Amino acid sequence: MKKILLVLTLFSHVVYADSTLIMKTVSGDAENEIYIKDGQLRFVMKSNKKVQRISLFSQAQKKLVMLNKNNKTFFVIDKRVIKVQKAFMAQRLKTLHAQMTKQMEFLPEADREKAESFLSKINPATGEMKRPNIQFKPLGKFAKVGKYICERVNVFVDNELSKELCLADDKALKMDKKDFSVLKDFFSFMKESNGQQDDNIPNLKGIPIATKALKGQKSSGLESVNYEELNEDLFKVPAQYKQVQIN
Repeated sequence: MKKILLVLTLFSHVVYADSTLIMKTVSGDAENEIYIKDGQLRFVMKSNKKVQRISLFSQAQKKLVMLNKNNKTFFVIDKRVIKVQKAFMAQRLKTLHAQMTKQMEFLPEADREKAESFLSKINPATGEMKRPNIQFKPLGKFAKVGKYICERVNVFVDNELSKELCLADDKALKMDKKDFSVLKDFFSFMKESNGQQDDNIPNLKGIPIATKALKGQKSSGLESVNYEELNEDLFKVPAQYKQVQIN
């Protein structure tokens, strides 16, 4: 099982500092970077040191801009787009449910069992997927990750233990409250756009600075927190990029 090293680097602790969070795998083959400044957030995904995806989030506008570095284009995800996409997906799932139900009797037994299991997760009337029952149960214990104190919490998915998190809030991390609120809003927006509950950020009261994973998932841990001033251009769409519509 591969371990992930979660590095939160929030630079220069003066008055109102900008924040940078860097998450890496121990092997160094994957790296995520989060930069926060004045209500703006930049999320960068890297693989083998190459940028795979860049996203820009605005806390005030509640929108996400996805940049495509390869063809110099970008598209915007906001509440209107999320609503349209959810309606489109629900209609597709309703149609799929009806089609598969008609074909069920013609499927081999093994395939029929798989199909029934899949269909049981779809509401045939609305096309909505059944969400897993995610529960967070604090252990009443605290741990130290690096120099930071965090609260240990067990995560259950459909009543089965999935992972253990260790959560720290802005005070524990000595992180600027404004930057921390941007980070929480970003996670909340991502949950809404994905249409799923997030089993990593229970009630958004803290962020996991350590994850003890089960079932072949990846574990993570916090290394450091620092601060420094960030360039405003990091949070702007480059001038040469052209806007496209989301598919």
